[in-house]
Amino acid sequence: MRLAEPVSGRFLHVGGFHFDAVAVLIPMEDVTELTERYGNFQRCKSAGALESKKHMRYLAFLAQDEATREEVLKASKVSMSGKNTVIEFTGETAKIKKHEMEHNGKMVPFRYDGKERHVLLSSFRIFKEDFSG
Repeated sequence: MRLAEPVSGRFLHVGGFHFDAVAVLIPMEDVTELTERYGNFQRCKSAGALESKKHMRYLAFLAQDEATREEVLKASKVSMSGKNTVIEFTGETAKIKKHEMEHNGKMVPFRYDGKERHVLLSSFRIFKEDFSG
């Protein structure tokens, strides 16, 4: 693993948490812009939804400790319940070539499709459980 640049911010979770770690996020600065321009930009097939795809970030979170991992899992559960969760984190990007993760009690290879950036987390928390714009 090779550490690269620092990364931090607040992001609206819009999909994912595959393997409880990979998320599709939009930076809150972009959410504000999209909301001002389109209103509810998350409606499928709306002009705002199409535009929002240009702002999506694919991040794979790597927790450095159990407490941080638990926060990621908590955010995953809240988001997957249908809430528009805003998360806040700090960390550093990481280049990873091969990785295995535990999933349903088994170690499975983690496949990288080139879209996601890997973030070694220093801190992670739910900023707002149900963002409404």
